[in-house]
Amino acid sequence: MTTPHQFATLQGSEAEADELVVCGWDEVFILHLKREHRQTPAKVWSWKAQDRTDLPAHSRELFKTTDECKPVRGGGVLITSSTSGVALAERETGNVLFHAVVPNAHSAELLPAGRAVVASSGAEEGNRLVVFNLNGPPEPVCTDEMSWAHGVVWDAQREVLWALGRDELRAYELRDWASPDPSLSRVATFDLPDPGGHDLSPVPHTPLLVVTAQEHVYQFDRDERRFAPHPLLGNVPCVKGVSVHPASGQIAYVQAEGEHWWAETIRFLEPEGVLHEPDAHFYKARWDAAAQEEPEGAGRVSRKQAPSFTVSSRRRSPPMLRARRRLSARPRPTPGAELAASRADLRNGRNRFGASFRNTPGP
Repeated sequence: MTTPHQFATLQGSEAEADELVVCGWDEVFILHLKREHRQTPAKVWSWKAQDRTDLPAHSRELFKTTDECKPVRGGGVLITSSTSGVALAERETGNVLFHAVVPNAHSAELLPAGRAVVASSGAEEGNRLVVFNLNGPPEPVCTDEMSWAHGVVWDAQREVLWALGRDELRAYELRDWASPDPSLSRVATFDLPDPGGHDLSPVPHTPLLVVTAQEHVYQFDRDERRFAPHPLLGNVPCVKGVSVHPASGQIAYVQAEGEHWWAETIRFLEPEGVLHEPDAHFYKARWDAAAQEEPEGAGRVSRKQAPSFTVSSRRRSPPMLRARRRLSARPRPTPGAELAASRADLRNGRNRFGASFRNTPGP
């Protein structure tokens, strides 16, 4: 029987601790996981929309079931909720730097030129990708239809936005991005091996994306443009979120339990471990790789990219080793360029927000 807070210590990095950003109910929080001792993780940060006086009263009701908690460089967390909220929160203060209404929002990603894209899943006025200016009013600057949109990842190396829907993975180019009338241009579509696309996340330092579906988990090679079963999670159903640690290669994932869409357990592989909390509603858990990086520029918030780590691991996972060997003849990806909008710009932008566009509740 799993005991509360049981956790396997991480191996191989010189850092003393790791941080895991967790969401699933009305709270987004960060756990500080000590590597030296098997002890209860400490909650070092918490964000609840209901506590945010810098959110309009009606917007505080839009974060009852959070489903994305993506850390970004510069000290921010991108938050989405199936109850139709999206926000960029500053970690240091918890301040809301941007917020908008997006029906059944399921994921988000920062894009160049101070923009963000949100995956809007099944709902009236949903089933689309929605792009916003972060330092402007919370109104879409462009959209594209996508059935059951669930995941988005910006690929700075290839200058491609990857987007996951119910049955397909798409690649988009950013067109007229410096103009006031930008657009998403679909350049490739790949049918999923089986339906129910859910989570999309990169494997740091490799061309691989982790793609979860209803019954299986896959890896998609962005260079070879093909799917393959995930070597460890391939036959695991109902996986809601996967995150690979950029230094140790440890995998954190959440698998729905029973008939629920949530779980009371976050599971780990390479090395194995569990973090169990009775009555919890875990949905996704993301390693806060941004917290371990050197800042790219003072006072800037830039999109999350796989960093280049110089610390060497004494215990690497087999998939990470294989990926590194495959990429040994290629130049390693460099961190993405910073966003044009600075954190100060985003703070100022909060004061310019008008009324949010019409609130359309998700399912």
